[in-house]
Amino acid sequence: MSLARVTNWTTGQVLTAAALNAEFNNILNNPASLIAGATLTSNLIFTDATYDIGQSGATRPRHLYLSGDATIGGLTSGRLPTVSTAGLLVTSGSFLYADTSLSRTINITASASTSAAFAVANTHASGNAFLSAGVSGTGDAFLLTTSDGASWYTGVDSSASDQFIIGTGLPGSADKFIISTAGDVKIPGLAGAGSRTVVADANGVLSAP
Repeated sequence: MSLARVTNWTTGQVLTAAALNAEFNNILNNPASLIAGATLTSNLIFTDATYDIGQSGATRPRHLYLSGDATIGGLTSGRLPTVSTAGLLVTSGSFLYADTSLSRTINITASASTSAAFAVANTHASGNAFLSAGVSGTGDAFLLTTSDGASWYTGVDSSASDQFIIGTGLPGSADKFIISTAGDVKIPGLAGAGSRTVVADANGVLSAP
């Protein structure tokens, strides 16, 4: 509905208190009529005048309680939003969301010596917790761990007949332990000419004299 005058005032007509109250009551009883079908050109000010919607600078909107979706024009489709140091909701430069997966590298950092930087848990009474690493093509799927400058990798080497490999450095650079899909075990450090017997010293170190 549109807001209509209670009285169409003419020149020389006396404005009485009762008439003025009637005009104000008409506005107060029909607040939606003030903006229905029109654009709100000013900021939406709250009673405490501390925060408003539409203002930039030092003031920011308060909590929003929505029953449906929110459309924010400044965000980019397909990217997860993040909060900047200024408290603004902006497009993330690191996370690209596709269907149910993230297609960008994620760096996770912990600052406490007793905290895990990344933890996987399944709270179901009979559930299992596991990490999954896979590729859709012919690439390799490895888990790389690094400490004090030393790196170890473990995973599946596609270019080596999908063998399970443990090694040092970058994946595929220095294999130390290999298991084939048939279950055969190979330790490259014991390789040599002919057949040799593998023995263990007092410290449990294997060798092939």
